Amino acid sequence: MKITPLLMFLLLLVVLVLSVVICKHCFGGKSSEQEGFVSFDTNTASLDEVSIPQYSMKTTVSKLYDNIFFDSANGNLIEVNAPNFTTSSSRPSSSSSGNVITSNTIDTTGKSILNINITARVGNPTKSYTTQLSGNTVVGQNTTESTIKDVSSSYANWTYTTKSINTSSYQVFYMPWDTKTYMHMVRLNSAFDSGDSQNMYTFKYENGSSPDITRYTNEPIKLTSKEPDKDSNNNTYIIDQYYDSSKKVYQLSKYVKFDASNGDLIIRSNNSITIYNRYKSFVTYNTPGQIKNTSTTIKSVYYSPWVVSDNYQNQVLYVPDGKNTLIALFQMDPANKGQYKIDNLVRFTEKGLDDETASKDASGNSAKRDASGNSAKRDASGNNIPAPPSGADANTISDYYKWYWYWNSNGGNGNSASKYSDDYILKTQIVPPVCPSCPSCSEGSSCTNCGGQGGCGTLNNDGSTVVSGNASLTNMPNISAANYQISAQSIQTPPDDSLKIQAGTQNVQSGGPGTQSAPAGPGTQSAPAGPGTQSAPSGPGIINNTVDTAGKIVGGTVGAVAGVANNAINTVGSILTQGSNSGSNSLYASSGNSGSLQSAGAAAIPGQGQAVSGSTPIDNYSRYGALVSKGSNFIPVTSDFSQFGK
Repeated sequence: MKITPLLMFLLLLVVLVLSVVICKHCFGGKSSEQEGFVSFDTNTASLDEVSIPQYSMKTTVSKLYDNIFFDSANGNLIEVNAPNFTTSSSRPSSSSSGNVITSNTIDTTGKSILNINITARVGNPTKSYTTQLSGNTVVGQNTTESTIKDVSSSYANWTYTTKSINTSSYQVFYMPWDTKTYMHMVRLNSAFDSGDSQNMYTFKYENGSSPDITRYTNEPIKLTSKEPDKDSNNNTYIIDQYYDSSKKVYQLSKYVKFDASNGDLIIRSNNSITIYNRYKSFVTYNTPGQIKNTSTTIKSVYYSPWVVSDNYQNQVLYVPDGKNTLIALFQMDPANKGQYKIDNLVRFTEKGLDDETASKDASGNSAKRDASGNSAKRDASGNNIPAPPSGADANTISDYYKWYWYWNSNGGNGNSASKYSDDYILKTQIVPPVCPSCPSCSEGSSCTNCGGQGGCGTLNNDGSTVVSGNASLTNMPNISAANYQISAQSIQTPPDDSLKIQAGTQNVQSGGPGTQSAPAGPGTQSAPAGPGTQSAPSGPGIINNTVDTAGKIVGGTVGAVAGVANNAINTVGSILTQGSNSGSNSLYASSGNSGSLQSAGAAAIPGQGQAVSGSTPIDNYSRYGALVSKGSNFIPVTSDFSQFGK
């Protein structure tokens, strides 16, 4: 008979079915017993919400697996003890000591439940509640634990092992992180399951978010040693010569380390190293010094836990969640045969180790504590973060840690030089606008020429100007303006922008529309008039000097930056410019041969409707009356740097 492809397929199918029937667990190395499930809500999928009347008449809870439930509103873990659901008659159907209670009916009302066990989030001892029936109906109740209104912040890890004998035996590792809850479930050896213990699920619950679940397929727990790990470097930052020697990594155990700067998990042996990234991809090295320039950036990864053995005594649970990482080490529990314990557990943010405990300080606030119980918090380099100021409010503390991480995180590319910025200048580095050249100040006294604050203005100690483009002023006398008057002269503004007294008499130039030029006397020089200028006739007397802003005659020349533009100033600070319309339009000496030059009448200011008398003090900051006066107490910004803070 010719074997057709269809016949071959049917033969293989028959062989497969017979194999499953004859040896259900041959490939997994397990006994012929099958995993048990309780009859209560057997068909309900993991993470679905169900109502347990023995727990609460008001709220529902989330199913984890089989007979384990979780109240996401407050973090309570709930075990339901109910008959084992089976369609086989091979198991006892009556309740007796050591016997399994079975049922061939799926219960959705809770009447099959014998009792429930509740363990609160804070790790209080498990409390049991027995079912009360009224006829065939469950008497509902609101347990004390179910009335807890919120998920409290906690960092206290604990383990729960199920007590029911009517289904498989499970162990739940409860790992809170602040208000988030991570749980890892393991199926243990029992009457229903033999062989190696199996990793089942890792759950994540977070307020305001849907729960997450990761299921493991054929992930047995295989540990080779029960010896305690007493390595003195545990829970410290060290340099591993097989890894990047320029970095410190956090050691959880003798052979398990973590690079907090990039999220790498490091599994060591005595002569090799295996590096796992956040996706569980790995590479192995057998020689020290091969690994250099490892990444300093931790990748954001969607919640995706995985497990791996250190080939010694720990099963490692690695939970990447965004840029956060939870790592737990599970070991055999010497006090409970066939069970496991959490030997070590760490929580890392992208900024470093988060080792806050549930303990409170005197004010009831969560205290920051390290592995030794000391108030501390370490960054990614293993340094302790200084505590914030005592009595600080929440905003201050938040800002404190933000600035700490800014200056100490990898945001500076990992080197100290990058922690500082040079894109700024100090207030003391700001150079004020150049003030007029002035005489050198006498030693030991304040200079009255530059604001009375001391210093030499724009002059060097030898009297030379530091203003570019102006001639040097040498041997400048420190003359008081209060006792000095200008000899009879006229002042002009020459093309080189300096104020010079020429041989002979000179005309005064000042800006203003509709001006007139007075006839020049003998030996005069007349500068070209700008728009709207007036020139004053000059009398005899030739003086080759210049006038500074304080009204003093000084030898040499003064640049246009001296600020004496279009005006001449006398000894008492009067503005010498055109006269009023009622009198003379020129500047004359006030007396015949006195040799002094003073204003004749009031000096009119162009563009203003009032006159300034000859005794009015200089008001530089109102542009000599062109602007509204700023008052006698006005201090310019260049003299008072406190203005920069306003």
